[in-house]
Amino acid sequence: MPFSLASPAFAADAVLPPRFTCHGDGLLPPLVWSQAPARTAAYALIVEDPDAPGGTFRHFGAYNIPGDRREWPEGSGGVVEPVEPALHDFGGSGLFPPCPPAGSGTHHYRFRLFALAAPLSFDQPPTCQGLVAMMHLRNVILDEAVLIATCDG
Repeated sequence: MPFSLASPAFAADAVLPPRFTCHGDGLLPPLVWSQAPARTAAYALIVEDPDAPGGTFRHFGAYNIPGDRREWPEGSGGVVEPVEPALHDFGGSGLFPPCPPAGSGTHHYRFRLFALAAPLSFDQPPTCQGLVAMMHLRNVILDEAVLIATCDG
């Protein structure tokens, strides 16, 4: 079976429940994963909107999620130890909740979970884009699982 990512709060390719958007509580939804590669030492999680008017907008990033973990609890958009934060595209850490502009059509929010062969270290918190670039540069990505939810603007 392939590495997979799911949420008990919504089905893949379904509408993101309002409580996980700016129209509700702005919580990060619960996530669960399975079938990670055997050598997984850590995970990184990125939440992004490729349909944003200015191009892909990264809403959340975290890395050094322990390799023995298999879930991300609901509402934990503020990163907790020992997980490290990456900066979203407005420059802050934690979750910037999905909030597509009115009239912008359907947005597809990608929850991307990377299985990593080794933890990462940075002198200061990286941007989400910088985190992905460093994972590729250091060649630590073992696999990636993606879950998509939609939200209308």
